[in-house]
Amino acid sequence: MLADIHNTKINTIQSFMSQITRLVGCETYKIHMLIDTGSSDNSDIETCCFDEIGPRIRSAFLSTVSHYGSDTEDAEASEMIAPLLNSQGEVIAVLQLLNKSSNDGFPIQFSKEDLQYSTLVSALLSGGDNLPTKKADTLEWTETVAIVSLTEHGFKNKPKVRPALPNQATMKSFRNLHSTSRRNTMKSMRNLLSMRQM
Repeated sequence: MLADIHNTKINTIQSFMSQITRLVGCETYKIHMLIDTGSSDNSDIETCCFDEIGPRIRSAFLSTVSHYGSDTEDAEASEMIAPLLNSQGEVIAVLQLLNKSSNDGFPIQFSKEDLQYSTLVSALLSGGDNLPTKKADTLEWTETVAIVSLTEHGFKNKPKVRPALPNQATMKSFRNLHSTSRRNTMKSMRNLLSMRQM
């Protein structure tokens, strides 16, 4: 399913997700969505190719497999990844919760019980047009589909390209050229005036 991110109710989702992160006890979240990059409406949003995302997130999109915990003993690197499904059982997005901590503030791993919150997020996204989606056909999937991520800060926009400012060496050269040119112009004018006076 492809997300229509310009008609997504971002504020509703962000408000709900701030409550979910408090309930779970995690630091932050990302909701990964597939979009059609061929649409001119999506040109200002930063995207990444499907192959560039982590294998767990790809797996959640393709096989609806959830993941919680960590492959290492490092609790600070904890994450939970769960597919978000619509009422037909189709993946509409993937939820990633990051950095869970205990009530005392110590880093801990996510547990199987934390997966229940993904059902709540699925219900929010698929209900009430909070995240409008459309089916992706095979051609779209292979040619124009990319991933965007919604966080507490919204969608990440592509960086604006600013014109390069001249450095100090360039400015000095310009000033030297300008003053040399002005001196030559003044010299030429004096020569011209002296020839007229003759």
